[in-house]
Amino acid sequence: MPEPKTGGPGKPWRRVALACVLLFVSGCGEQPRQVFRVASITTENQADTARRYRPLVSHLQRKLGQEVEFREVSDYAALVEAFRSRRLELAYLGPASYAKAWKVTAGNVEPLVSGVTREGTRGYHAAMLVRSDSPYRSLEDLRGKSFAYVDPNSTSGYQAVHYFLHKQGIQVAEHFARTGFSGSHENSVITLLNGSYDAATVWWNNDDMNAVQRMALKGMANANDFRVVWLSPELPADPWTIRKDLPASVRRQVREILMGFRLEDPTGWDVLTDGNVREYVPASHEEFSWVLDMLDFNLRQRGSGQAGASRQP
Repeated sequence: MPEPKTGGPGKPWRRVALACVLLFVSGCGEQPRQVFRVASITTENQADTARRYRPLVSHLQRKLGQEVEFREVSDYAALVEAFRSRRLELAYLGPASYAKAWKVTAGNVEPLVSGVTREGTRGYHAAMLVRSDSPYRSLEDLRGKSFAYVDPNSTSGYQAVHYFLHKQGIQVAEHFARTGFSGSHENSVITLLNGSYDAATVWWNNDDMNAVQRMALKGMANANDFRVVWLSPELPADPWTIRKDLPASVRRQVREILMGFRLEDPTGWDVLTDGNVREYVPASHEEFSWVLDMLDFNLRQRGSGQAGASRQP
């Protein structure tokens, strides 16, 4: 379940106040100071992202016996690029950003764990929202209207929406009069509240666990102000992903730390998950094989000019 803008040169990372340094042994000569860097896809604002991940960063630091740094990315592409350039060791990704990272690193990323919800499900959906006071109740009602995606590398915020709508016979570029990217799931909800768009897509596990409910918990939105007019088929759960060129012992240790977090720090677990995730379980690359096919399909559609507009809101 899983969550923005380009930032420009030298700006794809912002250091969170909690950030600390982790020493890694280089294996030759001096042992230079390097950073064990943790990041997440952008589903909410920077302050809330920092607050959400702070307990986990502290837990990783305690269990590893060394310091850890959380880095906030400017967008999904910056996170994928950080994996490619080895400027990141561990990240919470969506299925599409995992698949993209796997492609650009030639398989040098590995999914460690993903979440199981309180109801026992592992997947989630892309949801198309409209305001509840609008007249729109179906995709057909939205023909000729405006629609906000989240990010080109977001699963529920773009990739799955375009893919499954096409499977339903809907050409997004022709169906909507205007589309754009909001930058984050929170921003997509905000574009509906302020009237910038008629519809927007967000992540959606169920009626109790979704982008709108998360904002409602923070006093940023009222769930009754929105209506779902379309849900995608189920998507794989977001994986915590690590660089595969790290030692196998490190990868195993980090997996065990993530899986033990709920029991060892229940309060921190609730901060991280809003109490909506029952546990972390092992994840595998095979769960995302069809997502790779989805990315390839959407890329071909973009090349043919059928993937919709990409104007900013």
